[in-house]
Amino acid sequence: MMAARWLAVIALAAGCDALFAAKSEPVVELDGETLEAALAAAPVAVVSFGAPWCAHCRRFEPQFLEAASAVRDAGLDVLFGSLDAAEDRAVADAYGVRGYPHVKCFRFGRFVGDYEGPNEAAPLARWAKRRARPAALVVGVFARNDSDAARRFASVANLEDDEDRVAFALTTRPDLVAEAAGHDFGVDEFGAFADAVVVVEANDGDDVSVLGVDDATPASAMAAFVGARLTPLVTRFESAKGAALFYEHRGPAVHALLVVDEKSKRALAATSALADAAEVERSRVRHVVVPAAEERVLKHFSLDAAYDLPTVILCDMRVVADLDVDVDGAPPSREAILGTPRTYTFAAWAAASGGDKSVFDADDLLAFEAAMFAGELEPWLRSEPMIGGPGDARRAAAAANAEGRVVELSGKSFAAVVDFHRRDPASDADFFVLFHAPWCGHCASLAPTWEALARLYAPVDSVVVARMDATKNEIDDPGVLVDGFPTIYLFPADRDAKPALYEHAHDLDSFSRFLKERGTRSFDVAGLKGGGEYREEL
Repeated sequence: MMAARWLAVIALAAGCDALFAAKSEPVVELDGETLEAALAAAPVAVVSFGAPWCAHCRRFEPQFLEAASAVRDAGLDVLFGSLDAAEDRAVADAYGVRGYPHVKCFRFGRFVGDYEGPNEAAPLARWAKRRARPAALVVGVFARNDSDAARRFASVANLEDDEDRVAFALTTRPDLVAEAAGHDFGVDEFGAFADAVVVVEANDGDDVSVLGVDDATPASAMAAFVGARLTPLVTRFESAKGAALFYEHRGPAVHALLVVDEKSKRALAATSALADAAEVERSRVRHVVVPAAEERVLKHFSLDAAYDLPTVILCDMRVVADLDVDVDGAPPSREAILGTPRTYTFAAWAAASGGDKSVFDADDLLAFEAAMFAGELEPWLRSEPMIGGPGDARRAAAAANAEGRVVELSGKSFAAVVDFHRRDPASDADFFVLFHAPWCGHCASLAPTWEALARLYAPVDSVVVARMDATKNEIDDPGVLVDGFPTIYLFPADRDAKPALYEHAHDLDSFSRFLKERGTRSFDVAGLKGGGEYREEL
């Protein structure tokens, strides 16, 4: 088997000859001094932590031996080991052992899961066999195993979503990788990039893919390369798996969604075009078929199943994916996220592409995707309907503000009101905007205070208190990140000034102090002086 050949070669790279000699017995006795080396050298290791005085352990011991024999008889390279946790208590504690017997699985020393089934040979053997047959082996080949590129590769390997799918290994020996892959990576070929990530799809024979990397390659690029080769060319969307599809750590962060009525005459041509495009853009785009029965998706994108299908939508989530956890494990800062372009959902692409075509073809799709990567597409943003035109929205907002009511904004009216005033040199209105969600309890508790704030500042033309349902509306502002509810921003009158995130207490006094400190124009309301030149007195 291809996977077995890879695992054997990489194991030899770890210098584990003595270990395999010791494996003449189905179960190897381990202790605190030998455990770490044994785990590091074993492609897959299943270790039972127990104690001599434990009755459950004594009953489990023959079952563990039987499972080890069954896995060996199946020709799978799995190290079965046992450790006296009572004797090596510190070691057991370091590995998180809290009860006996406790069985853990490792791949080349990396913990991948606990066995939680019954203490019986058959289910334990099935569990071990699944972990010995990964869908793929991913090998990082690096000139130095302590380089930034190698550490980023390790961060990809440590993502906790591959327990049954992927085995990871790291080596500084490209000759071993060449031997296992059946491919001669010459000096010139490897010398062009020095380091590489190699993926072998174990279920597809000798299907080997190579990505050249260096110290500037982000972990997200490595993850996307690996993920693209572990997913089908075309994925079918299912609501129950939607979150995993869109937010899993590995795989392309751009998704092409084909929303289609699979019973229609156009369905076959549309899905065939998507598959053909996927053959070309597999590494950069995940291609997904969304059946028309997924009503929530259609509603989200305002699609009518009778008139708008088939339609392709591009969802670009590279902003978040490109913000790698750094080599020391620190997550990206809020400032880093705000310093990048926004994550957009691009406008749906109509089915008819012009001329005599009744549906798009692969070339049309590839051109559409290329336009997105070139930055040539306008973003499509969610929005509730706006009553009337932009002028009507501005008049309605001015009336609500004068009457001491909270100005209700949608995605479209935000552009017509807030963005308009910030672009207008004659306007000095600051907008204090609450981004909320209907289901958010904290937002509901805040609502009376927010309405009281609007009443208090009704006499101040330069302060507008507003809110937006962020579950139904989006805005096009790279300085705004709504990643929880409630989120509050002050949008200064000066378009060049960055929106200011409010991070203080949610009470009337705290809101007023913030406005007094940050207001563009000076004001005096109910004895409260702030903004403009008054800020110097605070």
